[in-house]
Amino acid sequence: RVPDQLSKEAGGAMKLNAKVTGAAASGGALRFDAKADLNGVDMRPGLLVNKAPGQRLEVAAAGTYAPAKTGSGMTVNVTSMSLGALEDTVTGTATVALAGTGKKATTTFKADVKAAKLDAEKLLMSEEQVLARTGGKPPPEPPPG
Repeated sequence: RVPDQLSKEAGGAMKLNAKVTGAAASGGALRFDAKADLNGVDMRPGLLVNKAPGQRLEVAAAGTYAPAKTGSGMTVNVTSMSLGALEDTVTGTATVALAGTGKKATTTFKADVKAAKLDAEKLLMSEEQVLARTGGKPPPEPPPG
C-alpha cells in the first residue's frame, strides 16, 4: 500500500507475469513478454490518475532487447504492446535505439500506436476530487524540470 497512490484490497485482481529468455550470460539478445492485470488496484498517483478498484487496467508488452555489436548502445524492439484502460484499448509497436557516446551519442525512437478512441479525461481526477483528497488544499506543484 502506497498512501494516496496505490492500494489493493484482499481479493482484488493484481497479477504480473513476465518472461525473459535469451543469451544474457554471453551479452547477447533477450526476448521479453510481460502482462499486468491491475483491475483490482485503486491507483491515484500524484493526484492525477483516477483508477478505482474494479475498473479495467491491463498492460502487455513483448519484444526484444539487443546490445550493440560493437561499443556501447542497444536496441529495444517492442513488437506488440497494448493498454486496456476502462472501455478503451490502445495497441502498437515501438523501437528505441541508443548508439555512440559523449557528443556523438544518439537516441532514435519510433512508435506506431493506435486506438479507436481514448477518453483520457475519464482517467484523470477532477479538481473537485483532488480538493476532496487534499482537504481543500491545492495539490503541490511538480518539481521544476
